[in-house]
Amino acid sequence: MLNLLGHVLAYGYYSRPIFVIGAGRSGTTALTRALGRHPAIYALERECPFPSHVGGLAYYIKPEAHTGYYLENQMLDNNRLIKSLANLCFESCRGSNFGLTDTLKQFSRGDFSLLKARHWCVKTFPSREEFLGLCRLFPRAKFLYILRNGMDMVQSRTKFANFKEHGFYDHCLTWTMNVDKYGYIADHPYHAMEIRHDVMISDPVTTFHDICELLELEYHTGPTDFIDNTIVHPLDQPTKDNINIREVLKEREPPYSNWSDEEKKIFKEVCGENMQRMGYEIPF
Repeated sequence: MLNLLGHVLAYGYYSRPIFVIGAGRSGTTALTRALGRHPAIYALERECPFPSHVGGLAYYIKPEAHTGYYLENQMLDNNRLIKSLANLCFESCRGSNFGLTDTLKQFSRGDFSLLKARHWCVKTFPSREEFLGLCRLFPRAKFLYILRNGMDMVQSRTKFANFKEHGFYDHCLTWTMNVDKYGYIADHPYHAMEIRHDVMISDPVTTFHDICELLELEYHTGPTDFIDNTIVHPLDQPTKDNINIREVLKEREPPYSNWSDEEKKIFKEVCGENMQRMGYEIPF
């Protein structure tokens, strides 16, 4: 009964996830929180790595390739298996019984926004195979990949407490490896869109108009207002609200201003090719 009630309450948005993807310190949190300001999107601001793993499992389960073997050894119908994996993916983010407990908590606070939701949104980090598996579980899934200039992301990672123990080379390698990892996005325009962090900041209206078009939603000013007036965890400081983000960023020194000659050399060697391929200039 609880499972049925949870499914009924989540029915309007269950089949339409939005997966925000990208490297750490590229803007995934800011984008997720901004999307949550749209009344038709229910965003979970914590990271949810498990859906990617479930997607990988869904990708590698291919009974159509070995029909006889699966008919003999698999005790679940394939459609039932895929449905079960989709439920597991959803509940790993929202909780058991289709997130019933969390939903009832919101209702008890007088927050009925979930009843208007048409999408649920989480951060996760799928490889190409995991992405294809998630598309199999949720044919209407959408993926928003946020890409940040390598110099900005590397500088941010060197200042962020969770990443400080890594060396400069590792930060550079993380950026360029993630550019390669998410290269599949361009091949799937129905499911996925690339968002440039600098464009989202300089022109959030256009960015969120494009996102709403992909999601088949009416444009709403909530996400734009959030990006215009909020800096999320800037260089390992608390999130700042009610500020003019473009003015703040304009006053910052270039990210490489305190890099040593050796660090600049490392950045060029590790990230130079992908910086050029993605259209970013290295000014040193």
